[in-house]
Amino acid sequence: MGKKKALRNHRRRAGTKTKLRNGNFSFYKPPQLSDGAVKSKWNPKKSVQMNMSALGLESQVNGEVAQRGNAILASGASAVELFDIPESDNVIPKKTKSLSMLPVSVEDQKYIVKLMERYGDDYERMARDIKRNNMQHSSHRLKKMGSRFLLLSEDQLRVELPVNVEKMMASL
Repeated sequence: MGKKKALRNHRRRAGTKTKLRNGNFSFYKPPQLSDGAVKSKWNPKKSVQMNMSALGLESQVNGEVAQRGNAILASGASAVELFDIPESDNVIPKKTKSLSMLPVSVEDQKYIVKLMERYGDDYERMARDIKRNNMQHSSHRLKKMGSRFLLLSEDQLRVELPVNVEKMMASL
């Protein structure tokens, strides 16, 4: 009979969960303060906002961002006038117009030349080569990239062409 009672108790206790030992902090956990000056002035019975203002701090630092943004737009001033932002032309080099207007980027030109040197215009085999096609482009994507590359003019080319790729460009 002792076995049956133990089994019954086991089934009864199977769904029970452990309760929190201290129910006071189940919904609210007081802030953990490590600074002695703040700890001495912090009143746990007051709200965070009241304690922060008593310390001379702002509780919602970004609270009025939307209002400040509307004020800037209403005044009509530009950001350079308001904040004295330095000219960034010397800091960040801009792309030249010729580089930004290329139909195929320099990196893509190097990438597709490496593949065309090996496989010519067989884009299915290019797609299966995981060493040279390390970006894992599909055959359709490689075909688009290759056709754009083959239509480039001499002044748009930024890479050295292998002999077999030159022949492919000449045949178009």
